[in-house]
Amino acid sequence: MKKNVILIVFYLLFAFYNGFMLAQSGYANKKDIEEIKNRTLVVCVETGDEKAMEKLANSPNTLKEYKDKLDYFNESMKKIITKNWKLHTKIEYKNFDEVREIEKSNNKDYVVLMFNKVNVGNGLTAKFSSGGNYAVNRYDPLISTKGNRWVDLFTITKRNLDVGTLQLRLPERGGTIPSVYVNLSSTDPLEEDIYYAIYQLQKYVEIVPQTNALNRDYWVKSTRENSHKLKDKKLYILEPFLNKSLTIGMFKDLYPHEIVVADEETYRNVIVNNVPDAAYVMIVPMIDQTALIYTTKDTKDNSVKICWTHYIVDASNGEIIAYSDWYDSNPFSLIEEDYNLTIKKDNLKHYLKKR
Repeated sequence: MKKNVILIVFYLLFAFYNGFMLAQSGYANKKDIEEIKNRTLVVCVETGDEKAMEKLANSPNTLKEYKDKLDYFNESMKKIITKNWKLHTKIEYKNFDEVREIEKSNNKDYVVLMFNKVNVGNGLTAKFSSGGNYAVNRYDPLISTKGNRWVDLFTITKRNLDVGTLQLRLPERGGTIPSVYVNLSSTDPLEEDIYYAIYQLQKYVEIVPQTNALNRDYWVKSTRENSHKLKDKKLYILEPFLNKSLTIGMFKDLYPHEIVVADEETYRNVIVNNVPDAAYVMIVPMIDQTALIYTTKDTKDNSVKICWTHYIVDASNGEIIAYSDWYDSNPFSLIEEDYNLTIKKDNLKHYLKKR
């Protein structure tokens, strides 16, 4: 009897997990995808908050940093869209206020591509499921994670956690629920993060007419078909990704192919230059709505949690060829102590796991 109960709980957990993974890339169906493809793409240019800049008038250094970050984000977006966006030939760039007017007017000539910071805190499981806390939160360098690739560990279990996303939005949806979105590793994305997200947005649009969602089944199928590529790829890992328990000397015993522990510049160049013999680890937050995964002293009162998924991405074409998530390790707990945020022994093994 006890064994049967455990099996039932395991099945329910898997069903919940598959459901929440399904919603990690969007809510578009086949009809939505056709609408997205047939419209003019509007890319949102971030101009900053006027009130925020007024407050910074007496802090010229901070104001300059604020404007520099906005310029960096906009330049990165334009560079990547120009080079890698294949879904649309008609592309326009409009500022944040113009984009909001398009969404308010329910204009069906456009599909909007924009950054949005999604708040997944306060235990708002029901509201999140219905798109209730997808209110638009513009890119704001002042309250971002200051360029860190992930949110500080101590904030992961707290309420009011923000997740950065890139979104494709149909204006007639009222500007709340994105049709397609990809989670970013930070609310202050770097150029390589945007590259990753742009590839995955387009992959979603390509795949949905065939599968209706980028759920766990798709990732399993994709890795089955592509994991053999790992043996021909140098795997680039950003040095801060490594857990302190993992040393370079352990690599050969855990992962038989070549690993390069890279600095930020090398890591970025591999991604933005589509290096053909390279793959890279991208670690992104995933939102758990099940309230089944975590039950710890500091998180009992919060039903929405964040865990992290590692994607191994082919640098030449953006294809995901392997992954490691909390489910690989233990469906009833986190991978060790940090919500799967850093690369540990188990992760290196999971990158090679036969799905």
